[in-house]
Amino acid sequence: MRFAGRVSRERPSGRKSDDVEPTFLERGLAVLAGPNIRRETRGCAELSLHRGREVGLVGEVVRNHHYSWQSKRSMDSTHPRIRIGRIAAFLVASGWAMSCGAGETGEPFFGMRTDGTRFSGALVDLVAGRQVVFRRGDKSVQVPWDQLVVWGAYRDRYQGTQLLLADGSRLVAELLRIEAGRVTVAGRTWAETAIPISAIRAVVMQLPAGCLERDLLCERLQAMQPAQDRLVLGNGDQLDGQLVTPVRLEAGEFNPTTIQWRMEDGGAAVPIRLDRVVAIVPRHANGMARSSSRAGIVVGWRDGSRLYANQVTRQGGALDVQLGGAVRLKTEPTAGGENPWHDVVLIQPMNTQVVYLSDLEPLGYKHIPYLDIPWTYRLDRSVTGGLLRRQGTVLSKGVGMHSSARLAYELPRSFHWLQAELAIDQQADSQGSVVFRVYVQGAQGTWRQAYASPIVRGNQPAISMRVDVRTAKRLALIVDCADQADVWDHASWLNARLLP
Repeated sequence: MRFAGRVSRERPSGRKSDDVEPTFLERGLAVLAGPNIRRETRGCAELSLHRGREVGLVGEVVRNHHYSWQSKRSMDSTHPRIRIGRIAAFLVASGWAMSCGAGETGEPFFGMRTDGTRFSGALVDLVAGRQVVFRRGDKSVQVPWDQLVVWGAYRDRYQGTQLLLADGSRLVAELLRIEAGRVTVAGRTWAETAIPISAIRAVVMQLPAGCLERDLLCERLQAMQPAQDRLVLGNGDQLDGQLVTPVRLEAGEFNPTTIQWRMEDGGAAVPIRLDRVVAIVPRHANGMARSSSRAGIVVGWRDGSRLYANQVTRQGGALDVQLGGAVRLKTEPTAGGENPWHDVVLIQPMNTQVVYLSDLEPLGYKHIPYLDIPWTYRLDRSVTGGLLRRQGTVLSKGVGMHSSARLAYELPRSFHWLQAELAIDQQADSQGSVVFRVYVQGAQGTWRQAYASPIVRGNQPAISMRVDVRTAKRLALIVDCADQADVWDHASWLNARLLP
């Protein structure tokens, strides 16, 4: 069950102190004894109480205070007080957030239209193929489906069990059981759901905290297609064999803690603790083709899930999400008429008039090393192979390149605009300095420079680019090093797209 509301503090005398400055604890994190985490703002917190688990509060050392939780949904009722005798906790070096970067972005989020204009608003409703409705203050903003490029800001998570699906989706949910042919999960966002094993690339039990390490591990797991079930262990070993099903919750546990594993030689099954396991890769996890461009919409969720969905519809107080391969998910219903779209933090249509460069076959590529280190380009990835990241958010589409390099495309038909957001990848931190250029070739066969950015440096806001390509038959993306040689020149053409 979930309680969400405001934290109030009482001194030992019993006098409430709502008029005093909130403590570090009240401004910080409220965390379960397990890995779940909820966001909160200054003086207001949210907790997920899962099946009666004891709550632990992470923050400063606190003595002789009582805390009570008041429900957001019913502020006139107060939950039983939680007495804290003494808590000493350490916060991770990244600073509270369980994602790479800052904490969760507050609403409203920004969106981008196909004409390059930005808008802000909170998501109210979505009718795929028709329009998306946002709320800005007391006004409603309606954006036609084919005029929306992207809305929102998605942040991934490394805590908790995650399912990597064969279509590239990532589902953050608790593992309940594994049975013949299916895996059953549930979560803070998701109602209990059975997913066919044929739709799963990997059941990930633990992920590295580092962004790049996590991205590369997930990419490696997605690429695996073992002939037998495979265990990836924390020490780097891989065991091929057979997962003995069913795997269910043990008495007094909230997640499975052990599995029975039969080695490939066919001997007796042996128990293996799940805290030693990084991932379980099913042997027949190739039932769905991985292609985000075929999905109707990319949907990011507040819990860290990112789904390539064919359709998302509202059904009362819940959302129904239809993925490929007959996979269907449903969110937990909200209470009291609350907006079920609250947990959605990213909407990016795919089957519209927008054509992403990363979905086209490049005409040619050339990299000129500054010294002798060659770099290739990456589609929908940073040049290092990680996800495209900027200021704590993860982007689904784009091109990663390193200076000095040229990537050319032949345009499949006539377009009006080339648009993108230009930045240095988050992995470079404050380092890196590049100039982005666009060259176009017309019917006469001559190349001309159509765009040149100012110097772009690490940790700077992304620069919006809009280039007229009406007369172009071909175009070339060029990244040049600037005033710091080519050190950390991890350039990203974010959401690089063609528009009619």
